Amino acid sequence: MTNNKKVAMGNFGGPNSASHSRNVGEAVAVELNAAGGACQPAEQWKESWAEWKCAVKKQQAEIKRFQNRTGNLPAIEGPAPLEEIDSEILQFFPSAMVEGDGRTKEAGFTELQAGEVNEEDEENEVKSLIDSPNGASYHKPSTS
Repeated sequence: MTNNKKVAMGNFGGPNSASHSRNVGEAVAVELNAAGGACQPAEQWKESWAEWKCAVKKQQAEIKRFQNRTGNLPAIEGPAPLEEIDSEILQFFPSAMVEGDGRTKEAGFTELQAGEVNEEDEENEVKSLIDSPNGASYHKPSTS
């Protein structure tokens, strides 16, 4: 993929980009199949690459979350470090794409216990339903 950064990033644009992407994907599939190991059509290679990239970014995010936790936990309690080839995959992406831009606040989710209702969320939901153009009715969820 280092020889085909456009393929690695999925950056094809302009006229005939679909056919160009398909042609380059087929050429890369021929190279990968000739290297030995798995022998797959281009679409399966694309899917494998996409899944691998996703898994590496997810693992890197887990590592960063562990590093940002408080409590000075030993590294052995955290996720496994990236392998060398996985670290190379991260080099394809801008750091903001993997680690965030550092300026955008994470929204996250508030975890509720079974049967627990977040009053603020409930009030906001009621307000949005009342203000909705179709005048939908609101039924308070039961907590039993």
